[in-house]
Amino acid sequence: MPAIHWLKDGHRLQDAESTSLHLGEDELLSSIRLIKVQQTDMGWYWCLVSVEGIQFNSKKAFLTVEGKGVNIGKGESAMLGVY
Repeated sequence: MPAIHWLKDGHRLQDAESTSLHLGEDELLSSIRLIKVQQTDMGWYWCLVSVEGIQFNSKKAFLTVEGKGVNIGKGESAMLGVY
């Protein structure tokens, strides 16, 4: 079973609410939920997957936080997914 950890700007997220789903032998989907998004949540997010001592990084996603009226407003929840 692979170990999956989410990172933000290169630092492991300790209390992240994430879910993972195995799509096939070599495929995996992981998502993270951010609650009450703040300006400090802006940055690069990605997964680090460890399988049998080998580590893999997912593609990175950049989260931009702007004021109300955009898709993700300050204080709202957001969900990012990489696969």
